[in-house]
Amino acid sequence: MNWNDYVYYKEGKLYWKGTNKYGPKKDTVAGCFKQDGYRDVRCFNTVEKEHRIVWKLHFGEIPEGLVIDHINNNRSDNRIENLRLVTPLQNSWNRLKHKTNTSGFNNVHYDSKRCKYRCSLRVNGKRYRGSYKDTAKDSYEEFLELNEKFRNTFLA
Repeated sequence: MNWNDYVYYKEGKLYWKGTNKYGPKKDTVAGCFKQDGYRDVRCFNTVEKEHRIVWKLHFGEIPEGLVIDHINNNRSDNRIENLRLVTPLQNSWNRLKHKTNTSGFNNVHYDSKRCKYRCSLRVNGKRYRGSYKDTAKDSYEEFLELNEKFRNTFLA
């Protein structure tokens, strides 16, 4: 579907270009928010996430195997400068802390048997674990080193 025929982009939002008497009104915001925090746009029984449409309007089709990442982690912020094309692995590096996180750091876990912290990282289905540390901060610093090592490996 060629979204250029139906919507236009302005300041991070999509607006309807025009319509017949049964469709959406001209210059109204396209789409609606869903529970997952993304904005969906429906046109002729085709539903697509707003950030994907914004990317396609600016750069064309999204290559297979790549995804669109919101740099600031705000799913409703679809300004083109907040979007980037990444692999699913790279997208996983830019995520928020999970609500059940108790260490205060992503990928750092507390081992209650040893009373120590340990980081872990999953790359292409294989888990890599750091050494046991006394503090969550030390373990997180080790995670950042591991993360940078793999990032450089995949970006080279």
